[in-house]
Amino acid sequence: KVIRVDPDAFEFKDLYNYVEKMITNPDMTHTKTLQNPQILFNALIGATRKDWETARSVMEDMTKYSVSPDAVTFDALINVYVRAGQWAKARKVLREMQAINVTPNALTFSNVINACVSRGQWARTLKELERSRGAYRFNFLAYNVLMAAYSNAGMLDDAIEIYEKMVEVTAPVNVVAYA
Repeated sequence: KVIRVDPDAFEFKDLYNYVEKMITNPDMTHTKTLQNPQILFNALIGATRKDWETARSVMEDMTKYSVSPDAVTFDALINVYVRAGQWAKARKVLREMQAINVTPNALTFSNVINACVSRGQWARTLKELERSRGAYRFNFLAYNVLMAAYSNAGMLDDAIEIYEKMVEVTAPVNVVAYA
């Protein structure tokens, strides 16, 4: 049976207190979610929506419970920064990840580039692209973001080169790639 809860029924602090209780209560650690508390913290960070200060605080609280952030944690934090218009903070997360040896994934890369693109910061976008190339395997989303960045910067030859690379490595070409 699925139980639906009105998202406005709880305040964030109530949700956080409940998660904290779940993590610290040994009787509740039998579930798979609690065997990996990163899942709970990642969900909490995402639940903050645009409240980047609370999201950062939740991430810092992870260490209190000996929980290490993973790429998904950083992806959630980047999304909160982007929603809040904190573009510079979103970009800094990449360096923060590298400092603690968490490998960015294609979603991380795409989120940071989208943060730059959405602000019209093409020079910074291209700088991030060059810094990130070869760091991990791109998926179709990352290739599409790359093409959009180069196209919008007026660098059409580079955009075409990215498209050809996407086709070469058999990344699925979708309607976004042709836009």
